[in-house]
Amino acid sequence: MICGHFDSINGPGVNDNGSGTSVILEAARILKDVPTDYSIKFIHFSGEEQGLYGSRHYVNEVVYNKKQRNLDIKMVFNLDQVGGKKGMFNDTVFCDEDQDGSSKNNAASTKATHELMKCTALYSPLKAEIDPAEHSDYISFEKKGEVITGFFEYLRSELPHTKDDTFANTDVMYVYNIGKASLGALQYFAGASEK
Repeated sequence: MICGHFDSINGPGVNDNGSGTSVILEAARILKDVPTDYSIKFIHFSGEEQGLYGSRHYVNEVVYNKKQRNLDIKMVFNLDQVGGKKGMFNDTVFCDEDQDGSSKNNAASTKATHELMKCTALYSPLKAEIDPAEHSDYISFEKKGEVITGFFEYLRSELPHTKDDTFANTDVMYVYNIGKASLGALQYFAGASEK
């Protein structure tokens, strides 16, 4: 599953999180006819800015219903605020790792995050560094013990939640490179083939 939130507060939300939303939409377009061993769910959540409402509802009502699991999820790959800072040298991305000591899937999430770092190096010119997973939609899944990872911009913009979170203040090439890394990682994690 690849996910991100499409809602914003106090501004246009181009970086937070139109950037992640655009990468997810483009990945869905490009990968629609690519055969994979695992299906890929492309999901945009709402209510992230207000407290992960959309992802929490999805986890509690779709993935699980009355404690019964309805969906098997290999992993959750979250994209949040990947627009970079205009005018800066945006050559690195954070790969978010589950570092919550209470999660029984920390080892699997750590493995997925390190695989994401390898995919980033293989499919894009970006460097990758580890960052703790926090405050985004994958946390709703992490609380249920799902394997999570994700991308977040390395040079953090101070413009989200302001009127200046606009296209003019993002780094288009950075978003493009995030897209390349995301496409490569999705194909790797889903077991894409040339069938």
